[in-house]
Amino acid sequence: MEKFEYEGGIYEGEAVNGVPHGQGTFTNGNVQEGKFEDGYLVEGKTTFPNGNVQEGKFKYGFFVEGKITFANGEVWEGKFEDGKLVEGKKTFADGTV
Repeated sequence: MEKFEYEGGIYEGEAVNGVPHGQGTFTNGNVQEGKFEDGYLVEGKTTFPNGNVQEGKFKYGFFVEGKITFANGEVWEGKFEDGKLVEGKKTFADGTV
């Protein structure tokens, strides 16, 4: 297990040649936890300071599939592009879908 500064934050976990690769946690205001490949989170979760949480699959650091739980109680599940739900469902805080 390694701990080092990386891309403006602190990374703790498995690495290859000083690049996050394997299980780890990266903290830079946000907290990314899970499986990293070549410096990018590919599967796991990101917790944001505002309380929102993304859980699922990531591609080059972008969330592409899974679930977002918002601090306001909304839950979005499905496939995402550019931060927008493109396929799936939204469940609002009052339970409506």
